[in-house]
Amino acid sequence: MLPSPGFRHLPAVLTDHQRAGLQASINRMIEGFDLAASTAVFSTAADAQTRDRYFLDSARGVSPFLEAGCVDASGALTRPKAECINKIGHALHDHDEAFAALGRHPAVVAALRQVADEPWALMQSMVIMKPPGIGGEVRWHQDGTFLSDQPESVIGFWFALEDATPDNACLQFKVDGHLDPLSERYRVEHADGSNRFEALAPLAWPDADGSETRYAPCKAGDALMFGGRIAHASSTNQSSRSRRAITLHFRRAATDWCRDNWLQRAALPDFLV
Repeated sequence: MLPSPGFRHLPAVLTDHQRAGLQASINRMIEGFDLAASTAVFSTAADAQTRDRYFLDSARGVSPFLEAGCVDASGALTRPKAECINKIGHALHDHDEAFAALGRHPAVVAALRQVADEPWALMQSMVIMKPPGIGGEVRWHQDGTFLSDQPESVIGFWFALEDATPDNACLQFKVDGHLDPLSERYRVEHADGSNRFEALAPLAWPDADGSETRYAPCKAGDALMFGGRIAHASSTNQSSRSRRAITLHFRRAATDWCRDNWLQRAALPDFLV
């Protein structure tokens, strides 16, 4: 568990050169996406089973997820392709050298080893796009709801590829949220694809007045580090500035990854640091 306020701000983790390399990789991914193959998944006519399968399969690949409202009734995009993508996930480090290098960044490894001086496994990587004027809200949640191991050890890193402020939807954390219990688990039965949220403990999200919220602005190249219990969120990006970021999630390699996690890496090799 990280001490109060439950997250660490790691300044200037990425150099301008490293950020440029990651941005170039992201732009190549976007250019290579055939979003026509994805629009059916995100159209209003798509059924839940189709959406769930797309989500589960993304655990082992590089898949775009579209912003709400970017697909019209005919399945056509309503904006330029780059502005229609909400996120890209969830195994970028297995398929792209720049993301693999980020997962083994010396500052990341050093921060993990301060928590536990032993090998760590990178389980998930994704890009959160937050395009200007449309980048969607990420509601209050705990990462441990969706990524669980025993004993509990999941740590997230959030890297700012561009300046992130309250104006363009930087991360917000619940004050002392790292002391909260885990409120629920998202469980998936992979044999049939069924899923459910299981309530574990009552938990109130921060009040709308902001009294329980702490913003975490970052300069481009900074990183944030936080555990699986601290509630966090980000608002809709209503500004004229984009706010691209990368998120990585690690666990101690010696723990047991829960079989009912939605994310299962299957044949992908362990990515140890």
